[in-house]
Amino acid sequence: MDSSCTRPKGMAAAGLLAAIAALVVLVAAASGEAGTNLTKQQWKKQADALCAAAIAKNHKHNPLYPAAKAAAVGDQVVAVSRRTMRSIRALQPPAAERAAVARLLALGDAAVGGLARAIAAAKSGNEQAFMTAARRADTLVDKAHAAARGYGLRACARW
Repeated sequence: MDSSCTRPKGMAAAGLLAAIAALVVLVAAASGEAGTNLTKQQWKKQADALCAAAIAKNHKHNPLYPAAKAAAVGDQVVAVSRRTMRSIRALQPPAAERAAVARLLALGDAAVGGLARAIAAAKSGNEQAFMTAARRADTLVDKAHAAARGYGLRACARW
């Protein structure tokens, strides 16, 4: 994340999640891998490639601050993120990795939910509510990053 911008850290990270979602859909469709059990390394490689591409693609949405900007583009980011989470679930990790991947997905879902709540707060026009929700979203994103890092996903731990 670009540390030169003043913004709630979670909002920028959550915005990148949205870009990841769009890329997962495109890559899964293009590769024909959806529904096929991948090896752990294949799954990690695809996930990291998607995250790296998302970082580049979603740059135009960052930062999702101030609240007026989050309110203006946030619904798009959340919609893409939700579609992406569904698409990621379509990629099948090996049976031995399903529980670990399910934990990663649950943390991703929580981060997307936190982003949605922050966007709703931004749209309400209440700056304090937005800042509070953004801080909460940031905490959820940090947890998702830590889990991705622990699983060996380098790019996904940065988005």
